[in-house]
Amino acid sequence: MKILESTASKITIWSHQRNPINKEEQVVIQYGIEVILENVIKYLALLLLGILLHKTGETIIILISFALLRSQAGGYHAETNLGCMLWMVGMWASGIFARQLISISLPVLVPLWGIAVLGIYLFAPSGKRVQLVFDENMKRKKRWYSYCITSFLFIAALQPHWRCSIVIPVMIEVLSLVNLKSLA
Repeated sequence: MKILESTASKITIWSHQRNPINKEEQVVIQYGIEVILENVIKYLALLLLGILLHKTGETIIILISFALLRSQAGGYHAETNLGCMLWMVGMWASGIFARQLISISLPVLVPLWGIAVLGIYLFAPSGKRVQLVFDENMKRKKRWYSYCITSFLFIAALQPHWRCSIVIPVMIEVLSLVNLKSLA
């Protein structure tokens, strides 16, 4: 999006005027600002959608659950901003509307937690840049944090009212860790 690129460029120039940096650093900073702006827009759009549908609480729980685990475990990344937005809307809608279709009973939480932990063990951290950016020590840390976050979220899912809003996005995120191309 040209608007995001332009805004990120202006912020980068403003930042450079206050704290001069070299051209390579400017490019990295501008890219980072673009990513932050894209994510803020996606999350605000979903929050607004949740507010309009009177699902504000569920939306907040879904987005926090997804973002917490995604930040450590990684996962599938769409090629375009539109693809990413559609992926996020699908994940959000699954969490919102799953409660009307299914009920996750308390005894089912333990096996689902086990599946999530196994998925993290086998595939996390996952994503295009993981192999390029993270050394083995960092991958172990991210996997450990992913276990902790997943366990915390499943403990929070003991509350029946929030169960689907937590478990569905976590399971979708765990599924997104699997690189189907590498399994073929």
